[in-house]
Amino acid sequence: MSTPSSAKSLDSHAILKRFTKFNTQPEAEKWLKKYFETVSGFTTKDSVCAVFDIDGTILRDRDEKTPLCNKMLLNLFQLCRSLNIPIYIITARPEGREQRKWTVDQLKQCGYPPGSYVELRMMPVPEWKKLDKVANWNFSDYKYQERQRIVKNTKKSIILNAGDQWTDLLRVPPCSGSSEEKVIYDSLKNFPNSGVYVGSLVDLSWLCVKLPH
Repeated sequence: MSTPSSAKSLDSHAILKRFTKFNTQPEAEKWLKKYFETVSGFTTKDSVCAVFDIDGTILRDRDEKTPLCNKMLLNLFQLCRSLNIPIYIITARPEGREQRKWTVDQLKQCGYPPGSYVELRMMPVPEWKKLDKVANWNFSDYKYQERQRIVKNTKKSIILNAGDQWTDLLRVPPCSGSSEEKVIYDSLKNFPNSGVYVGSLVDLSWLCVKLPH
């Protein structure tokens, strides 16, 4: 499927597949809608699912009493729902009764009521405590492991993964010690933090949507 002329294609070097940069969110949203219209005939809710990040992705600002919501992500979320694609939300916010209630309330205010997504996965406190105690452990390790659990437990492929950090999207966290992954990460973090990047990483079959943070 060809991309609009307004989109700027980026060279992948030897380690990246093709990413496309859209200068505005409406441009990216238009392309994504066409993409899902194309693939919808080849997928079923029993074979695929989608993963969304919260802070910087669904929500633009987590600390406001009235959250700032990202309209493009809501539209993308609703598009997935219209195609019966199950949706998982993964956040590195620490698990806890009050934290979960606050997070669920924020999601609801932005148009993501309970029941519209399969599950909200928050970082267990023991995992959170690893941040200070375990060398080379960070948020991306947790999110990567959660994505792997979803794939293993549901037997579904992730057709879409949306986040505002490259580490939300990497198949293997850069802190894992992999020299190849470090090269990938070093290349990605040099990309300008503007616009929306859409594409896929090496050995990653699903579509990645990277928003500016």
